[in-house]
Amino acid sequence: MTLPSQHVLANRSLFGLLIVYQHGQFGDVRQRIHAINEAYVWDPDDMCYRHRATGSFHAAAALGLRLMGPDHRFPLHLLVHKGHTAALISRVLVNRPEWRTVDVLRCAVGANQLHLVELLAPQFESMQLNLLAACSASGSVDMAHCLVQHGHTSDIAAAMEAAARAGHTIMFKYLASLGEMSALNATRCVDSAAANGHVDILKVLATHSHTWRCTTLAMDQAAANGHLEVVQFCHDRNQACTTDAIDMAANNGHLDIVKFLHRNRTEGWTPDGMDYAAMEGHIAVVRYLYANRTCDCTTSCRCTCTTDAIDGAAANGHFTTVVFLVVNLGMHCTTRAVDDAATNGHMEIVRFLLTMYNGQLGCTTRALDGAATNGHVEVVKLLLAHQAKCTTRALTGAVGHGHLEVVQLVYAYFGPKWIDPVDATAAANGHVPVLMWLYMVAHIEPSHLAWTKAVHHGQFAAMKYLYGLHPDTCDVATTPCDRVDVIRWLARVRGSPVTMPRHVSVATLEAVFASPSDASSPWPLQTPSDATMHDAIVANQVDKVAFLHHHFCAHVCGPDAMDTAVACGHLHLVQYLHAHCPRTWTTAAALTAAATQHDVGLTRFLCEQSDRRGASTAECRAHM
Repeated sequence: MTLPSQHVLANRSLFGLLIVYQHGQFGDVRQRIHAINEAYVWDPDDMCYRHRATGSFHAAAALGLRLMGPDHRFPLHLLVHKGHTAALISRVLVNRPEWRTVDVLRCAVGANQLHLVELLAPQFESMQLNLLAACSASGSVDMAHCLVQHGHTSDIAAAMEAAARAGHTIMFKYLASLGEMSALNATRCVDSAAANGHVDILKVLATHSHTWRCTTLAMDQAAANGHLEVVQFCHDRNQACTTDAIDMAANNGHLDIVKFLHRNRTEGWTPDGMDYAAMEGHIAVVRYLYANRTCDCTTSCRCTCTTDAIDGAAANGHFTTVVFLVVNLGMHCTTRAVDDAATNGHMEIVRFLLTMYNGQLGCTTRALDGAATNGHVEVVKLLLAHQAKCTTRALTGAVGHGHLEVVQLVYAYFGPKWIDPVDATAAANGHVPVLMWLYMVAHIEPSHLAWTKAVHHGQFAAMKYLYGLHPDTCDVATTPCDRVDVIRWLARVRGSPVTMPRHVSVATLEAVFASPSDASSPWPLQTPSDATMHDAIVANQVDKVAFLHHHFCAHVCGPDAMDTAVACGHLHLVQYLHAHCPRTWTTAAALTAAATQHDVGLTRFLCEQSDRRGASTAECRAHM
């Protein structure tokens, strides 16, 4: 007679599970998993696992893990992604059987780890996991064969489309041999293969599909991307295209395709074709299209181009194209041509256009503003010689980018009326030579805003220069300064503590106070002002109030601190002041304000503490 226990022990799978932990977890596996968990941390912003030491990362999606938070399966998936041995992966799965999910197979396929796919695929046999498409994108026929052998054939049609799009001809032939051509969207497959220039895929499709066809996108996109052989193949099979074929081929400079389509097709092109070619500087294409136009006109025809041709060519600096369009074709442009050419510093084109049109073309203020901002000195000189106009953007742009020579040109031409207080712009960007010129030549008074901007952006060269001019007015009390290096530098050059900035953060304060003062580095900050504490209380910055209380207890616990916190309704701040400043209490007026705001929680807290402060409980309750 066979006992039930003998049936259990005779079952290899059950017996294996019974004895797997008899010696505990494998030490090497446990240590490796622990090391991975210690080395990486979950980054919720980028949804990845980031290495603590190097900063390198692995995206959760690439590992086949969930995106909404850390996943306990990360060590296994990382090992699979890196292609560790099948023996190690097997040991991990034996130790952590709960990690055995279909996602680990997806990870192996996505990472193109064939040896691990061979290990894992049998464990999820015949499940409809749609893995072939991901496999086809990598082009691994062996991996695809492994998946097919274990019944993973639910997405053969999608896999064929992926192979066609990627141009994996051998993979496509293998999938086609499985006899699923009837389920394939042949039109979409042809369009994607054609757009990417995979003519071999098109030939295979033509052999296997009795209804080989495509949309106009096939030839249009093949022409745009420069795939002449595909264009010829589609043309030989009497497939259609649109005017976009020549237009986009011209845009990308594919002259051979433009010639083929013009000689063998009747769709023709639109003015966009010449416009695009001119904008990109494809002069040979422009010449060919104009020479082969279908009418005898020279301008204002759908066979030629528009003003966008010269405007775009000028903006992009294609001088030869601009000359050809103006001189040979007599084409016209708009003020955008000079404006954009000047902004981008194309001196030859600006001079040519202004000379060619004998001053009749002109430009707008964008020309001089843009040239000045970008520091194109010779263009600025040329435009000024042609009486070009500009706005204050010319000066502020030149000052902001440190183009001193341009600033001097604008000042010399337009006079002092143009020199507004622009020193703040120069200070914010650290352009000390421009600051010196503004103060010493243009004679403008240094503004406090210049110092503020220099401090805010940490421009030490500008700060040193401005401090040398007016040391008494250079402080950070009212400046939005939140930089440790600026506070320490100012304390060092002054030889005494500086006034604490009103809006300084706790992190900066902690960093400033972290280093002890010595003879060469004085204590950096003075006692905070009433305004600093008031701002912290109004903003409900409990951590900042706590920091200031720790270092400046008497100042923080002033008579107005509790009243301000109560008036603002900051219960947690009131509780902090009550616990740490026992001599500070609120006035009846502030209590009334809390009750008026219907802040029940705050009013109840105040009433609970009223007996200790000598206030009448009945009077306090009357406010509720």
